[in-house]
This record gives sequence, C-alpha cells and structure tokens, in this order.
Amino acid sequence: MDEYLENLISIVRTLLPLVAAYLLVKVVVEPSIDKLARRAGVSTAVASFWKTLALAMALAVALMVALAQLGARVEFLYILLGLALLSLVLGSRDVVANTIAGYAILVHKPFRRGDSIAMGEVAGTVRDIGTIYTQVVSERGILYIPNREFLRNVVLNSQAPSLTRVVLPIRVRAAEDLERVERALLRAAEGCVKELTVPPEPEVLVTDITSEYSEVQLAVHVTNPKRVAHVASELRKKIREEFSKEGIALY
Repeated sequence: MDEYLENLISIVRTLLPLVAAYLLVKVVVEPSIDKLARRAGVSTAVASFWKTLALAMALAVALMVALAQLGARVEFLYILLGLALLSLVLGSRDVVANTIAGYAILVHKPFRRGDSIAMGEVAGTVRDIGTIYTQVVSERGILYIPNREFLRNVVLNSQAPSLTRVVLPIRVRAAEDLERVERALLRAAEGCVKELTVPPEPEVLVTDITSEYSEVQLAVHVTNPKRVAHVASELRKKIREEFSKEGIALY
C-alpha cells in the first residue's frame, strides 16, 4: 500500500508541472494574446499560431522540469530548447519587428485608415494597417509596406490635425529680472502640459522694453482650436501662481 501511494505521489508530482503549464497558457496567456490581437487587428490565424507556440514552449519547459524531478538528465534537452528558441528568434525577427511596429502604429496613431500620407517616394492613401504590412493605395496600385519602415522614416500625414498657436502677452515692471520671468512662465506652461501639444515646446519671447515695463509673450500650441480659450484661462491662473511664488510684479 505504501509503495502504491509513493508511486501515485510520484506520478502526480510528474504531471503537476505539465498541468500547471497547460492551465497557465489557457487561462492567462491565450486570453492575453486574443486581446492584443483584437487591439492590433491581427487575424485569427496569426493569433492561433502564437497561442500554439506559447503552449508548445510552456509544455516543453514543464516536461523538462518533470523529467528532472524523476532524476533524468535534462541538460541536453535544455541545450536543444535553447537552440530551437534561438533559431525561432533569428528566423522570425523581421516578423516580430514588423508586428511590434504595427502595434505601435495602432497605439500612437501617426496615421489612420483613409489618411493621405507620403514617405520618401511613396505617396497614397492608407487602406489598411495590418500585423506585418500597411496597405497604401498609390497611383501604381496597392503597396504593401513593412510596418517597421514607418518607424525608420519620416512620414508626412497631410490629414493630421493642424496646430493652433496660443500667445499670451504679459507685462512686468522694468526692474524685474527677465530670466526669472521666463523661468516662471515656462513652469506655468508645464502646469498645463496635459492641455498642450508638445512638441513644439512652449517659448517665451521679449517683445518690448521701456523705462516702465517689459513685455513678454508666452507662446504654446494646442491641437483642438475649441480649447484655446480654456487653455489661455488655465495658463493665466498658473502664471499668477508662479509670479506670486517668485514675487514678480505685473505692470
């Protein structure tokens, strides 16, 4: 009876890593792959490939752990697994690079479907953003451009929203240190950074100097022209706060 229990415990200990690896992939890894695939617009076939690969790798590692518990020498298997992973990485590095680039395009949105773009000698309308390629309709036909090319080169998006410049004129007493005034204004702009489009960076320009006052301008940029009045109001509040902290007197 004791021998039977020992054998049963040994079998359970051997199977436990395999079961744990299987459940980990099915419960955690595969739903994550499906979620990323939906967000990136990846086809179900590609998602299935990555899920199968993840399951195979997890089971391979679990099998080696199980064999090690049985006292088997698995050093050679570790070497084989390492070589297999190295071959996979080297063989699919272009696929991985383009997949990551495609995901970056979908997240950061330098362009969208329907936008007119130009990159080097390529110009056309974005038809689709896929996992590996982005389709661009040009005069020559449909171009399939590897996604990583968009991260390596400058892309002109003629349909991207234009920027609106917001300029606030500020007058301070002539005795004020203009460098200190500039630092205070830039800190005020940093306090409203969520409302601004950066770059271009906020800038401070000296527009007039008299014996009584100095006039400077704080210039920032916003994407939504409907937010100009709100941004200007928030900036004035921040400027008042910064000037009060520094003891800078308005004229």
